[in-house]
Amino acid sequence: MVTLIGGETVADLVEALQELEVYPEDGGMAQMGGPVGPPAVRALMRLEADLLLADADALASMSGSGRTAGQRRHDAFHQLVKQLAERVASPPE
Repeated sequence: MVTLIGGETVADLVEALQELEVYPEDGGMAQMGGPVGPPAVRALMRLEADLLLADADALASMSGSGRTAGQRRHDAFHQLVKQLAERVASPPE
């Protein structure tokens, strides 16, 4: 069984994110940069779309204040990396 994250395979995502670099900054913050392959871009777009739908539902029920587009992109990237780390650490049998 193939494990997908954001509609993309783990192997494709690992390859697509290999060239990202982390640039530490003052205060414990960091910037990331470098080329990102199409599988990662597609997965991020799908995850961000899911978050946008959740935000729309939260606003409709008045249970949330919503996120900015930048916050949503950050949350989608965080979700992608977290799921990827979980799959790599515990691959399906």
